[in-house]
Amino acid sequence: MPKRQRLVHHPRVAVALGRGIAGLVRLLERTGRWRIEADPGCLAILERGAPAIGAFWHGRLLLVPKLWRTLQEMAGGARPAYAMVSAHGDGELIATALDRLGVPPLRGSTGKSGAKVLRIAKAEIKAGACMAIAVDGPRGPAGHVHPGAVYLARETGVPVVPLSGSVRPHRRAGSWDRMLVPLPFSRGVLIAGAPLWVPADADAAALQTFRARLTDELHDLTARADRLARERA
Repeated sequence: MPKRQRLVHHPRVAVALGRGIAGLVRLLERTGRWRIEADPGCLAILERGAPAIGAFWHGRLLLVPKLWRTLQEMAGGARPAYAMVSAHGDGELIATALDRLGVPPLRGSTGKSGAKVLRIAKAEIKAGACMAIAVDGPRGPAGHVHPGAVYLARETGVPVVPLSGSVRPHRRAGSWDRMLVPLPFSRGVLIAGAPLWVPADADAAALQTFRARLTDELHDLTARADRLARERA
């Protein structure tokens, strides 16, 4: 592992960087101008205070806290969302940033701890919590939906809500997901799509079909957000 990467993975360094990222994101949120689109079905669920599973691409992670807080304001009764975050690599950095942005983390979305965190997430959802999941994270491939969100939707009876967004101007990180990083005074678009319900009796083939549907929904939302952001720039 390169020396710079080892340094970032040091717990104290990761926490400090996570706090810095959270502060930067707050600044970018305050200086940006935002257009919000929310499907009526999504708002109806949140207005009842019912749980939902927010699904988004890892590359749009920095936009999710602003989108979720806005949905809470629009819906009134919406609950806070937990985020599933990797127990490895840069997970500490991301967990710290999300926690300070109002999205508490559940650690362990990969490797041996994956089954454990899914059990925890399942219990939290059944208790009424919302969950935010980067469905192609934490290591990609980008734009490929992993099974976790669809599995949780089947096991809990809670819908998956696709989330996306875009801003102009922005920069792209050099990471595998080419994470979108807003710049100050940008103009952004944040979108919450229509809920996707997975039947409790969905077999492996049906789950694969729903994964493909969620993939298409997220790509469509992201393309729309990118187009609207370009038009607003």
